[in-house]
Amino acid sequence: NPTFDLNWTTINGVDGYWITIHDRDDEDLILKAYTKMNQLTLHLDELNIIEGKVYEIQINGQVGESSFSSDRIFISYEPKVVEEFITELKQEREWTTLHGMEKDLYLAKQLEEEGFYQSAHHYYQSMINQQPNLTFFKQLYAAFLVRMNAPAEAKALLNY
Repeated sequence: NPTFDLNWTTINGVDGYWITIHDRDDEDLILKAYTKMNQLTLHLDELNIIEGKVYEIQINGQVGESSFSSDRIFISYEPKVVEEFITELKQEREWTTLHGMEKDLYLAKQLEEEGFYQSAHHYYQSMINQQPNLTFFKQLYAAFLVRMNAPAEAKALLNY
């Protein structure tokens, strides 16, 4: 079941955040959730997200009498685009020269460079799950988390 991880910068003094997701075209409310943390994992199968449709995400919070709203963020669930990218990548010459975990590393890095951050995130996690005692994969994933503006999660992963 596909998941999508939302992360955002913490605002000092905020007790919690409201996250809303609307269908961009008909403005139907897909999700309204509250969290005290600056992240939320969405289970796409539970939200009835339709492939190819565009959705608007907005995050709101309040500090005392002041409230804030994030910019409107538009997303689209496009698993076939990612699958096509991976298929094309595996046909390239570089792919045929790689072996074992090298392929996973290459795939995660290429997904990240192409802007498929969520897919890259899952590949980095799967490498750790396959080799949980190998510090190298944790360090690579932590570096990815820092690039994704999640330094606290990177520190926690490395036990700092």
